[in-house]
Amino acid sequence: MPNRVIAAAVGVAVGLGPAAVMGQEIDILMTLPAATLTFSAPFIAEDAGFYRKEGLKVSHRTIAGVGAVNAVIAGSADFTMGTGPVFLRAAAQGQRLYAIANLIDKPLVELVLRKDVADAAGLTDATPLTARAKTLGGKTIGIQGVGSIVHAWQRLVANRGGLDIEKETRPDTCSMQREKCARLARALAGANALINDQPAAALDLLRKRFEKMDPAVLAAAWQVVSAAHAKDVRVTIPGLEHSQQVSLEARLLEPKDALAKFDGLFTDEFVR
Repeated sequence: MPNRVIAAAVGVAVGLGPAAVMGQEIDILMTLPAATLTFSAPFIAEDAGFYRKEGLKVSHRTIAGVGAVNAVIAGSADFTMGTGPVFLRAAAQGQRLYAIANLIDKPLVELVLRKDVADAAGLTDATPLTARAKTLGGKTIGIQGVGSIVHAWQRLVANRGGLDIEKETRPDTCSMQREKCARLARALAGANALINDQPAAALDLLRKRFEKMDPAVLAAAWQVVSAAHAKDVRVTIPGLEHSQQVSLEARLLEPKDALAKFDGLFTDEFVR
């Protein structure tokens, strides 16, 4: 399988909340798994005024890893920005959510070794992925959280090296509260458009959120992160299939539990 075939689809899933009336400001609580550049779209939607333009008052809360999704499942948050693999594992367990936009269409996870470990293993830029993965054996690896996308990618890489590795939005939410979903999808689509069309301006908006980061490092990271943001924010079946493959290869999802189809799990009506 080509190294790039499994792209993690990152979408927005919605939960239940008070019904909205057209023209009224809508309060939304959105959970995010981490305060990183991966979640630039919601940050820019707030800082560039896309939420305000749509009449939304959005509060972001950071809850590490799959806790962000669990908060939506439990009904304590309205929306989350999560990854395709986590979204689909929830659906496979009967916790069906509803994706309304795909904001990231390239993986944004790096597996990093200390330089002395890499040197001792003789790793170079030319070392094949399988050989690199084998060096993980016997190492202690830090992850964002058990079951998180970071955990999934670590397990996927370990599996490719032959090592032994051993519920978001409810489907009826957008039919019941269409205006809430439509406004949020438009705001996030606007943020993605700004990131793609004016990456320098988007970075200027983000600098204050990452003011403790070395400006040169932030600028270098932004070149990668901005390019990973989807130009077409519609959720697609191929993207969901790739996301499910991540969980299967990471062995966080049993083949018997894999979804054969994705009916009722997503829509593109808000971002056409």
